[in-house]
Amino acid sequence: MTSQKIGCIVLAAGQSKRFKSSISKIFHDLAGRSVLGHVLHTLEQLPITEIIIVASPLTPVYSDYKHHKIAIQNEQLGTAHAAMTGMNQLSDDISDVIILCGDTPLLTIETLTKLLASSADLTLLSATLPDNQRNASYGRIVFNNDRPCRITEYKDADEMLRNSPLINSGVYKINQKLLRKLIPLISNANAASEYYLTDLVHLAIEHDATTKAINVDFDEVAGINTREDLEKVDSIIQERLRAVLMMKGVTFQQPHTTRLSIDTCIGQDTTVEPSVVFKKGVNVENNVKIKSFCYLEDCTLRSGVSVGPHAHIRGGSVLDEGAEIGNFVELKATHLGKKAKAKHLTYLGDTTVGEASNIGAGTITANYDGFLKHKTKIGERVHIGVDTILVAPVFIGNDAMTAAGSVITNDVPTDALAINRIPQTNKHEWAKHYKTKMKAKKDGLKQG
Repeated sequence: MTSQKIGCIVLAAGQSKRFKSSISKIFHDLAGRSVLGHVLHTLEQLPITEIIIVASPLTPVYSDYKHHKIAIQNEQLGTAHAAMTGMNQLSDDISDVIILCGDTPLLTIETLTKLLASSADLTLLSATLPDNQRNASYGRIVFNNDRPCRITEYKDADEMLRNSPLINSGVYKINQKLLRKLIPLISNANAASEYYLTDLVHLAIEHDATTKAINVDFDEVAGINTREDLEKVDSIIQERLRAVLMMKGVTFQQPHTTRLSIDTCIGQDTTVEPSVVFKKGVNVENNVKIKSFCYLEDCTLRSGVSVGPHAHIRGGSVLDEGAEIGNFVELKATHLGKKAKAKHLTYLGDTTVGEASNIGAGTITANYDGFLKHKTKIGERVHIGVDTILVAPVFIGNDAMTAAGSVITNDVPTDALAINRIPQTNKHEWAKHYKTKMKAKKDGLKQG
């Protein structure tokens, strides 16, 4: 690979008209990272000196990408015009330039490394259309002795050329001096009256420059223009993420029903049942059981933990070794100690639970007073009775218990039993008289 400085121009100023969204397609989410974010993440792992993002004035400020140069394309006059907008910000000591689109998130480091290694003056990535997409409106490449000599946009191609499966991906590497020489020569004399970057190929041939095409898998260079395209790309990203984790010893039951994020970390011998969602910030250690329909975000599950089904864990929650969370349990900013359990219908927010404690069904920590969040601390080997409400801030000492149906508003000492219930009153035969009265009333309404 060349040791010279490499620059990159990312074309991201399209108006996304076919995407039907108030938000540019490049900002839509794919596994916890934007479409453009995927492209930039890949580029940032390569020996590229500077990245220039060509943006539209109609799109939001690229605040997440402040460490890259931003070139605003005030008019959308075609891909060559966009590339020229970015070229104007290239440093003079850049030798070669990669030009690609911001809506190609499936490009891999391996492919772009091959592109960087090419010694040709102009190298492009080509792909072969699948049989079911032979009518796709990509530009077609014309070869001469295995060298690309021309790219014709679909709108300008005749029927014979449109039937060719060899398409242009829109990814190029070109010598900067050659780019500066050729790009002013590009004309807009075509069906769309746009300045096409594809004209670089025939102009390079006319100026005795060397050209080369590297053929890659079509899926890798597929762009995103519609919601359907986004879904297809998302499926491929999910498949890639699952494949990496399965290679590391993770079992997915019905893997296509599981959704992962780009930073999901899962340890060996963990089993994930169907229909589990991993949002960003989830770290799962070894031998964990995640049952169906769980939703995990910003949490850590230590080895031997069991979660679900239908559990929701978020907000920086941590489950220590051997802890168990059951069905319809929600944890927010909660630390569950070793072998602690909350098995049924429970909400724990801003709570610390000690080792081997058991949280009864229907327990709620009332952590929010309408203005501030307050903490609940539950010690070790505590038994919280069914249907207990813990009104924070409150502390439950080690080995303590709460009686079922209690509302706990004060601290509970070590080894104590806390009971706080409204005294029960039984009104004898009240139900019998009430039912008789209501039946008579109902019968009267029917007769009337």
